[in-house]
Amino acid sequence: MKSAEANQSDALIELYTRLNRFVIERGFRAHSCPAFVGCYDEDLDTVCCFNASHTPGLVWHSSGVSELASTGLPLGLFSHSTPDAGMIALEPGAVLLLVSRSVVVAETRGEEYGLGRVGEALNHTHLASARDLCTVVLEDVRGFARGPQREAITAFALIRKRFVE
Repeated sequence: MKSAEANQSDALIELYTRLNRFVIERGFRAHSCPAFVGCYDEDLDTVCCFNASHTPGLVWHSSGVSELASTGLPLGLFSHSTPDAGMIALEPGAVLLLVSRSVVVAETRGEEYGLGRVGEALNHTHLASARDLCTVVLEDVRGFARGPQREAITAFALIRKRFVE
């Protein structure tokens, strides 16, 4: 959908409402289901998103790394909750990085990997592809944790091109 055809914030809140209802109805009881949902507008180079108690997203810009913190409750807990949908503009070369909670809580000798290390990896890694960035982060977590993790570790990255072709 083109941005002129729909209000992305309203559409994301409607999506949250439908997903929340689905989780509640199918779960037969309350479930905490954190989620990060975003919509990238290629014409405006913006991301409209909500963070339903998921691990904060990280955005790298030329001025540094910022967090996309939680904007609402997890899906599946309350039938009438709604998050705030935010919007962020991505400058040329900007990066949006999302990691699962299992990345942040991966530990060795009682120390967690933490979101700070994810941010450091993002700040010190200037790779050409989103896939390469995710690989670097996930390999760093595996090296830090030195062993199998109880949960799957995942990462997702979106990199805005520096130059228009």
